[in-house]
Amino acid sequence: MKIELEAGGPTPAPPVGRDLGPLGINLAQFVRHYNGDTRNQDGAIVPAVVLVYADRSFDLVTKTPTTAYLLRRAARV
Repeated sequence: MKIELEAGGPTPAPPVGRDLGPLGINLAQFVRHYNGDTRNQDGAIVPAVVLVYADRSFDLVTKTPTTAYLLRRAARV
């Protein structure tokens, strides 16, 4: 599953809970992992790929911030 969240900010509440809850993963563990991976990019919208396995474990791969965010930051908008 692909998801875009604000770096260092998500909690288990929506949209994380709404999007990932049905997959049965531990939301608190996901949030800790995501926030840890993105702690140096505060405020950026960082896409991530979440691979969920049959035993409800997951792997998280964070990508670079979105182009729209980077352009707005460069333009100081």
